Amino acid sequence: MLMSLFQFTARRLASQVYCGLKASSSKKPKFCMEMARPSSNMADFREVFAKAKHIVIITGAGVSAESGVPTFRGAGGFWRKWQAQELATPEAFARNPSRVWEFYHYRREVMLSKHPNPAHIAIAECEKRLSKQGRSVVVITQNIDELHRKAGTKHLLEIHGSLFKTRCTNCGNVAADYKSPICPALAGKGAPDPDTEDAAIPVEELPHFGRTWRLSPGEKGARRTAAMDSSVPMLYGLVKPWIPTFSLRWKRSLIFVTSAW
Repeated sequence: MLMSLFQFTARRLASQVYCGLKASSSKKPKFCMEMARPSSNMADFREVFAKAKHIVIITGAGVSAESGVPTFRGAGGFWRKWQAQELATPEAFARNPSRVWEFYHYRREVMLSKHPNPAHIAIAECEKRLSKQGRSVVVITQNIDELHRKAGTKHLLEIHGSLFKTRCTNCGNVAADYKSPICPALAGKGAPDPDTEDAAIPVEELPHFGRTWRLSPGEKGARRTAAMDSSVPMLYGLVKPWIPTFSLRWKRSLIFVTSAW
């Protein structure tokens, strides 16, 4: 099953570069580049894979589709009236942090009910088995659902961040947060129906770093008093989902810009 995950031959991943001299009026050498075409020849793949000491597996939305994870791509790929890329920007968060948090709250709640599918498990088992042979496997994924992690993958690079991590807008702290809901004000919010109105949650009620939501009124007052005392280090800041700003496509290459906004 694992082999079916790879639709190309590792041998053809690298570019084949050659140069030659051709007669020209300028007498200058001309350099030519030829890109190897992807191959689905499984015999070639098995041969190269069996000898490989360092293996990289790259995954995208397709690997999680069988788990029932919405892709928000193509026809019908909308949350209310917006596509994901319209909300996954610093500008969108600056304009309407409540709307952006509703969108990501909805996605977080959906993902809490999803589980790794056989593809995730096969990849994790591959890493485990090959590590015993002294071979390394690294998984690079665009997905923000953490299903590779749930399946047991250890060497994982989540280039688009995670639904379950946040970044403080004040201090830049990145922290994991699996609470459901992430804050009381988002409970029951985030419905994807296009007729749903924005909740317009006040900024002070959105997720914050350094805030404990279940304090009693008296405890909250004591905490505010402590925050005014410079001898007590306390940090409070609005947090936003830990996701990249954008990805830049150029011809057949894909360059990911992953600076969390």
